[in-house]
Amino acid sequence: MLPMAGIEMPLKAVRSQISAAVNLIVQASRLQGRPRVDDVDHRNHRLEGDVISMQEIFRYQRVGLTP
Repeated sequence: MLPMAGIEMPLKAVRSQISAAVNLIVQASRLQGRPRVDDVDHRNHRLEGDVISMQEIFRYQRVGLTP
């Protein structure tokens, strides 16, 4: 989105800004019309090179075919 706005920033600086702003990512979806949380990730307080380090806290796993 930054290039579309005409702002020139190095990719590492953009990733650093995102890493500083976002602490938790929650992925949600619907299962048979009901909302559910699929995945929760926590951002670690470091960048590994150009990659934002994340740690998975929770992942939904469906077991079996019936409720």
